[in-house]
Amino acid sequence: MKFSLELLRERLGSLGERAVLVDDDGRRLSKIRLAQEGMGQTMPDALYVADGLPEGCAVGPECAFVFTRPPAWPCAAPYLLLPDELALPEALNEVTGAIDSLGAVLEEVDALTWQEDGLQRIAEKIEQLCGNPCYLVDSSFKVMAITDNPEMVEMSINWMHAAKYGYLSYDLIANLIRSNELYDLESSSAATIIHSNYFYVPFINYNLRQSGRVQGHLFVIDMFRHITPGDLEIVDLVAPYALRAMLNSPLFRQYSGSYYEHFVADWLEGRIQDPVYMQRQLDALAFKESAHPLVATFRMSSRNEFRTERLARLLEDWQGCMALAHGSGIVAIFQLKDRSSKAAAIERMRKICRDEQCRAAVSDVQDEYHDIPRGYRQTVETLRICDAMGLEDSVVSYGDVAAFQPYLNFASAAELDDFLHPAITFLQQYDREHAVQLLPTLAEFLKNDRDVQKTAAKLFVHRNTLTYRMKRILELCPVDLDDFGTRQRLLESILIVEHYDRIAKSIKD
Repeated sequence: MKFSLELLRERLGSLGERAVLVDDDGRRLSKIRLAQEGMGQTMPDALYVADGLPEGCAVGPECAFVFTRPPAWPCAAPYLLLPDELALPEALNEVTGAIDSLGAVLEEVDALTWQEDGLQRIAEKIEQLCGNPCYLVDSSFKVMAITDNPEMVEMSINWMHAAKYGYLSYDLIANLIRSNELYDLESSSAATIIHSNYFYVPFINYNLRQSGRVQGHLFVIDMFRHITPGDLEIVDLVAPYALRAMLNSPLFRQYSGSYYEHFVADWLEGRIQDPVYMQRQLDALAFKESAHPLVATFRMSSRNEFRTERLARLLEDWQGCMALAHGSGIVAIFQLKDRSSKAAAIERMRKICRDEQCRAAVSDVQDEYHDIPRGYRQTVETLRICDAMGLEDSVVSYGDVAAFQPYLNFASAAELDDFLHPAITFLQQYDREHAVQLLPTLAEFLKNDRDVQKTAAKLFVHRNTLTYRMKRILELCPVDLDDFGTRQRLLESILIVEHYDRIAKSIKD
């Protein structure tokens, strides 16, 4: 570990407040030695503790001194002058203890990098060392670890947003991009103090890089005490361990994404309740207020990072779509010009699904963007219904399968049987015993709103034949087809009978 005289001065506590730095040039040292008479040439990177500059000491390059009294003649190296009441052995103990305690913290932090909660505990260690709140975020500004302080409410709104929602808001990031502050933020190679137009307090930023790419940021916020040069040095020392802990964290790979994705994920899940905040994000994401949103969830036969990125790009090239990896697939939000555009959108999805070997569940067209959580729930339910019933179409709309949803929640096949209208059960058995088609006739009659001409055309029979069959059905099962409730239950029972094996299997499974 290398340390500077300024860091040592700060770590010396009350002694450091009274110590004086002379000719400090920021050099870093790694060894502590006791200076003695006739010691000869000094060693590079060494800090010598002495009671004045010893006679016969040849001051070499890249060393420094700690004196308990001013040197009798000029010193060619920077030095830290401690209060004169301090004896040399005591001074050596203070200096050694300050550096050893910091080294012990770094050893502890090193051990934390491999622990499950290591990233969070490293953030807490940084707060203890610097005396200010610490945020560790990934490259999309999702919070990976944050210090929990009851006085956080005093912080600026943007930092509070990160503490509350777990990520920086997209409208803020959009402002950082437009103003080039994001470029400046990500260009530094060491801990730097940032004075931003969008954060009301200064903060330390350290770019957590792997193979030259920014993987995340370490932020220390100027809240409880002013940031010092020693804080910057501490962050430089601790940040590499924080990077290792973040890369080892399963949350890092699970949640890392584009800048906007965390807001969209919360939006889909219905966690965003503030309409003003939501509108700011939608404006930043260039969502058109006049558009009709449509949600689709794509599930790939096999998923890897390359295929996920490729599918997302294909989707985002079309219909003002925004796509992100979420849950077990990729969720896409389309901005349709009008409701009639859904048919063309589904045809495009069919081609994508065929080319990319995936399947899609599509919501109803929603009225406005606040309805997006409902649309997402519809796609999740569509996939559940398709899985339960073994439906294998590449693209399925919620409207195509919504009618099955209530029946999949029955506790048993017996409950399903109990729900069937007695007339449907009777006609099903009668058709089997007499080799006739009365149940299909009733089904088509009800599906066509009791229109005799349309029903006859669908069944390819003469209307007189249809009239005879309906008369026979009502003789066998005297039901009131003028009653809406009766017709509704009959239609639901017919739907169950037509798909009985699939529905019953899903209930048993």
